[in-house]
Amino acid sequence: LFMNHGVAFLDLFVEHLHKLVADKQEASQRCAAEIISGLVKGTKHWSYDNMQKLQQELTPILKVVLNNMTCETFNDWGTCFAAMFEGIDVSRLGWILKIVEDSVIEECSSALLCGRLFMLQAAILQHPWRFASYSNKLLKRFKDAGMLHHPYQNVRDRMAKYYFLF
Repeated sequence: LFMNHGVAFLDLFVEHLHKLVADKQEASQRCAAEIISGLVKGTKHWSYDNMQKLQQELTPILKVVLNNMTCETFNDWGTCFAAMFEGIDVSRLGWILKIVEDSVIEECSSALLCGRLFMLQAAILQHPWRFASYSNKLLKRFKDAGMLHHPYQNVRDRMAKYYFLF
């Protein structure tokens, strides 16, 4: 019953999620990460239409997350992404990876960039056998964007981890 009507519960969370991700406090961010992770994990058997509704509602929320996370919340968001992608068909969640991948190329602080890269790695590590080609594509994108010569060591170190995942 829930798998056919689960999208009805989505509306109950969306308004709260907008408020939580807009707040840079660690407790708010952690709460949002856990809710988002639970929402996405609960969609395992949702229909395509329901997944489209989830994508429509979560895309703007995830974009705010990618701009508002802090050093204190990187691990929370990494855990969120690892949990979301664990045991889930990756093709159902490719849109989430695309949002984060696009944000990595955007201009931002080195700390925020490292957090975004960490989120991507957390997701990739859940399906290493399926992400070899994805990692290669991502590394090519880093290279094309001139990111391999980033001025900050922490960013170069985080990107280098993609070379050693496989």
